[in-house]
Amino acid sequence: MPTALPPLDQLPFVRTISPDDWMARGTTPDGYFRRGYDALRLIVGAVDARGQEPSRILDFGCGHGGVARMLRARFPQATITGQDVSPDWLAWCEAHLGIATRVSPERIRDVTLPPQAYDLIWVGSVFTHIPPARFDLDLERFLDPAAARAALQDHDAAGYGFVRYQKGRHAEWGRALTSASHVRDRVQRAGADVLSVQEAGWGGRQDVFVVAAGHAGEPH
Repeated sequence: MPTALPPLDQLPFVRTISPDDWMARGTTPDGYFRRGYDALRLIVGAVDARGQEPSRILDFGCGHGGVARMLRARFPQATITGQDVSPDWLAWCEAHLGIATRVSPERIRDVTLPPQAYDLIWVGSVFTHIPPARFDLDLERFLDPAAARAALQDHDAAGYGFVRYQKGRHAEWGRALTSASHVRDRVQRAGADVLSVQEAGWGGRQDVFVVAAGHAGEPH
């Protein structure tokens, strides 16, 4: 049975936005909330595929809770944890959204999660910034043309292309372009399955993969 999702204006989510939330810059509060709601729509679709509402949810790369606030509103009985690299971001989420938090190492390869700790994990706009990964296709807007061409050549040759950021504290982060077939292959090699792929499914820019980890029927 499909999971009910109220319209945005009927969802009882927290409407306070952190003044330090860079995701809210360059958009209106309504645009910010709609991006989080769009993520919730995708999550509800994954819940429908599983056939059971989650009781333990992880928002990996939660930032200042753009998606976590929607999760809190839609799944009020679930235990929701936000994980990110900044203690300040997490402290804001704890104080304003009432969720648990975990500080994450900056390198994905250093991340460890307790076995069977979560039955649904949302990872939004995280793997778009680390190698190997994927990202919205408009490289020219963020990189110089030579770097964009190099990334595209790597993508054509090996299935993904990556260019590091020139500035910023996250030395290993950047922009990446990855084919859907490359992602499918890596997921399968990890012993999981891709249940669905929605190109440009989040905000009309980022691809969305629903992955069943461990065994079919538990999408993360």
